[in-house]
Amino acid sequence: MEFNKTEIREDYWCFVPAEKISFSEFEKLDYQCWCDNKKHDIEVVLEINEKDCPKEPSARQIEIMDFIYQNQKSIINSIWKYYNDLIIPIYDEAVGLEDEWIAKDISEISKIFGIKKIEIPTYDYNCSYFRIELDFQYDCEHGCYILFKNNTPIDFLEIGTKSDDAIGLYENGLGNSDKSKFSISINELNGKNVFSGDFYDNEEISFELKKGVYRIYYTVNSSNCIRNIIVDSDKEIFTLKHILTNCIET
Repeated sequence: MEFNKTEIREDYWCFVPAEKISFSEFEKLDYQCWCDNKKHDIEVVLEINEKDCPKEPSARQIEIMDFIYQNQKSIINSIWKYYNDLIIPIYDEAVGLEDEWIAKDISEISKIFGIKKIEIPTYDYNCSYFRIELDFQYDCEHGCYILFKNNTPIDFLEIGTKSDDAIGLYENGLGNSDKSKFSISINELNGKNVFSGDFYDNEEISFELKKGVYRIYYTVNSSNCIRNIIVDSDKEIFTLKHILTNCIET
């Protein structure tokens, strides 16, 4: 496959496939916030590390692009699960979702999301990290990105606040430069504090944490961080890293 080097926006260069790739399953997620009744192709961009001045995408990026193409159905299934597990609770608490705004089964997911773009960064890990940009019914002004590890969503962000920080959590865990513990505060989505303390990322924490969605505040190297997390089952003992990675084995 051939690629063109393109300046997507000022000083943001990427490789794009020279010919259209037909994502037949992804194209079914066709919600448009600002509907012009036109079918839009899904963009694919393979990001460039300009320090290396590459003439073509890395072999790993091409492998990830092929992985995405081959796993469209499982990726859509994981978006559906993520929508139910994390996105509905967040927006229902924030704005109070009316019944007609909620997709009842996976066949209705296209009334919530429309896939616009696939972005493949330059990371060289054994697993596949990529982002999908979507039109999003609950926030038409900003849209959203979902960051994936293989076919599993690991972060959900507004366009404009795009960040790959979650990848560091999954690959490296947390680490303060002075080797100190992390100050954490686990809150319900309504702001009620559930648990606070200071812990290392792999330190066992004894606390009865109920299944659900929470917002965790923590500090890394004097930087304040916020992350929405899914606790998949009632916990009596857990680690900070385990809950920060949505209880997914890393």
